[in-house]
Amino acid sequence: QMNELAEDKAVEASGEEKSRVKEVADLFLSIAVNEPITPIFRDLSKFYLLLMFNWNKELGKRPDIEKQISTAQKIVMAQMTMLDTIDLLKYQLKRGRDMRNWNPPAFELSRHYLETLEKKD
Repeated sequence: QMNELAEDKAVEASGEEKSRVKEVADLFLSIAVNEPITPIFRDLSKFYLLLMFNWNKELGKRPDIEKQISTAQKIVMAQMTMLDTIDLLKYQLKRGRDMRNWNPPAFELSRHYLETLEKKD
C-alpha cells in the first residue's frame, strides 16, 4: 500500500484493517476518558494518534475513526493542560506563602517608625 501511495495511486484499506484501527481508536478514547493520563500515555497518544489520523486520512477514509482520534487527542491535551496549570498554581501558592513570611529589615524599621508615630499622637 505504501508503494502505491508513493506512486500517487488510489489505495484504500481493507475492512479488516479499518476495524482494527477503529478498535485501537476506541481503546485510546476509553483510556483517555476513564483513566488518569500518565506522561507515557500522553507521549504515546500524541504520536500514535497522529499516525492513525494520517493513516485514516490516506487509507481508511472513515469519518467515525477521524472523530474518535480527534476526540481522544483533545481529551489528552486538555487534561495535560489542566495538570500543567495545577502545577503552576502550586508553585505560585508556595511562592506566595514564602513571600508572606518574608520580613526584610526595612519592613521592621518601617513598622517601628509607624508605632512611634502612633505613640506621639
